[in-house]
Amino acid sequence: MSCQPAPDTCFAILDNLPLGAFVLRRDFSVLCWNTLMEDWTGIQRLEIIGRSVADFYPHLAESRYADRIRPLFDGGPSVVFSSQLHHRFIPTSFPNGRERTQHTTVTPLHAGDEIHALVSIQDVTDLTRLAKNARELHAQALREIEERRKAEAQLKLAASVFASTSEGIFVTDANGLILSVNPAFEQITGYSAAEAVGNTPRILKSGKHDQAFYAHIWNSILKEGVWQGEIWDRRKNGEIYPQDMTISAIRDENGFIRKFAAIFSDITERKKIEEQLRYLSMRDGLTALFNRRTFDEELENEWRRAVRSPVPLSLIILDIDYFKFFNDTYGHQDGDRCLRAVANVVGTSVRRTGDLTARYGGEEFVVLLPMTAAADAAGIAEKIRNNVMSLDIEHESSKVSSVVTVSIGVGTIVPSREKSPADLFRMADYALYTAKSEGRNRVVSRHED
Repeated sequence: MSCQPAPDTCFAILDNLPLGAFVLRRDFSVLCWNTLMEDWTGIQRLEIIGRSVADFYPHLAESRYADRIRPLFDGGPSVVFSSQLHHRFIPTSFPNGRERTQHTTVTPLHAGDEIHALVSIQDVTDLTRLAKNARELHAQALREIEERRKAEAQLKLAASVFASTSEGIFVTDANGLILSVNPAFEQITGYSAAEAVGNTPRILKSGKHDQAFYAHIWNSILKEGVWQGEIWDRRKNGEIYPQDMTISAIRDENGFIRKFAAIFSDITERKKIEEQLRYLSMRDGLTALFNRRTFDEELENEWRRAVRSPVPLSLIILDIDYFKFFNDTYGHQDGDRCLRAVANVVGTSVRRTGDLTARYGGEEFVVLLPMTAAADAAGIAEKIRNNVMSLDIEHESSKVSSVVTVSIGVGTIVPSREKSPADLFRMADYALYTAKSEGRNRVVSRHED
């Protein structure tokens, strides 16, 4: 194709093209500008011919495009931009300016001894818009298909969970009538689905909770939509057992409660384990008496109770005489047996509710006696001392007796806000120190005057 300097020839050729087209010289000045470019851009050919295209179409002067176009003027091949030049051209100087999406191809155009660049532009605005709409519709259809697939999968999963979970589940209507139960419900409660459906959850009531407890549950469900906690229920065979339960309100699209769903698990074994752990945390591992931490806590509690209604509080502290020598002579296994035997004497010497015995550390034991006067506490201490001797545990390395003996200190005080449990402990401990100083295997009692 040839385009001579005569503008009319150039225009005649380009105006018949179904594309926007213009011709550039080496310096990027415009040689020809067809009528379709005028329509698209609003730029008349008389305005742009002879001027740099960068003044009107600035993206073509950018290095990423210009550096690819320039080789054409030296005989280089045509350029098809890999990005297809998706360009949004908005001429702000013209009232008929509008956004266009265009694909551009640049080819060499020989004009005598000169080579120009023919820039042909295909307007794909409408095609792009249609393609975009088609893509969006396709994507929306795929999303809807995926959402339906997920919903179906969730329903299948929910049905599978309902049938196979180890937790009991039941669903009621808004009036509390059971609509459905799962197999775990039947296994845990002993009620079959036929027996439960149409009844209310009241068939499970244990009788261990009052009306205030149930009122709190329903208040939480109605206000917050859910209640979670522990509850005691009754199986069909009458057995009462603990449950961990969650009850949720199911609302319709208008916010009205239509159903209630409850999920629960039998926590009988967990409760047993918790009780065992609580027992172990409170007890001395060797003697099974209470440990030091538990004793200190109970001493604080008893002190506060005694302050509210002033009554005497007594504390016994006893220590096995020359126990280190016993261990050195007979070994630690016999030492442990001795500790357990003495602990049994201490534990069986008090029987009243509220009395507390503990291994306080090593060979030291303590007894807390609420509402006990000094004379009564001293009598209990003397009983312990005699019972330990009656064990007749050989102790050849003792400097007191041929059998195991104990020294005992007794303290008695009437608690008040001006005193503290530490005062009682110091009093009993000083009495124990005195018993040891006076020859051991004896009871020394101290109390307030």
